[in-house]
Amino acid sequence: MITSKFRASIVTFAFSSLLLTSSTSIAAEVEGIDDNDHAALAKHYEDHAKSEQILLEHHQEIVEEYANHSYYFGPEGLSEHSHAKANVREHEAAVEAALEKAKMHRELAETASNEEKTADAQKALQ
Repeated sequence: MITSKFRASIVTFAFSSLLLTSSTSIAAEVEGIDDNDHAALAKHYEDHAKSEQILLEHHQEIVEEYANHSYYFGPEGLSEHSHAKANVREHEAAVEAALEKAKMHRELAETASNEEKTADAQKALQ
């Protein structure tokens, strides 16, 4: 009884995660944010990394649950365990990529800010 309920909840969550992951994928251009607004782009990628981190933690819990209670999963458990491990790897890569993009945009925003300050100082001297 518990096994079928647990398995059904895992399958339901896996399916909803798949839909959520495909709907939140980020294109090269972020809709609604100007390409030159690096501070906003950095925030966007940081937020995306946080949402991916939540999904990552959930899939890690499934992997741990399988390690601790593999008998809950029944005959299809190995397949579900393998799928959860693949999801962990995928979300780890997504978190890393989003954080890398956020870091790049933070550096670009800082460079642009420094250039503006330099230009303002030069105008003040003239």
